[in-house]
Amino acid sequence: MSVPKVSGSKGLQLHAPLNTSVTYDDTQRFAHVTAQPLEQTYPHLIVSDMAKARRRGKIIDWSQNAAHKTTVAVYSMEQ
Repeated sequence: MSVPKVSGSKGLQLHAPLNTSVTYDDTQRFAHVTAQPLEQTYPHLIVSDMAKARRRGKIIDWSQNAAHKTTVAVYSMEQ
């Protein structure tokens, strides 16, 4: 079951368990391939291109699936 998560002031993230061992490269590729047909279906809401000029007000940020990103897990403790 996939569940949304608030990610600060601007976004939501979708947690989709894949139930298998995968790398960040695998999940990033999966997220990008998933975003592209959504962009074709809802071009007024979604853009899968990370170019800043194209993403104003709409985006699926598939690039968050990377080892160097700092997205915080649900219920993480602040320091």
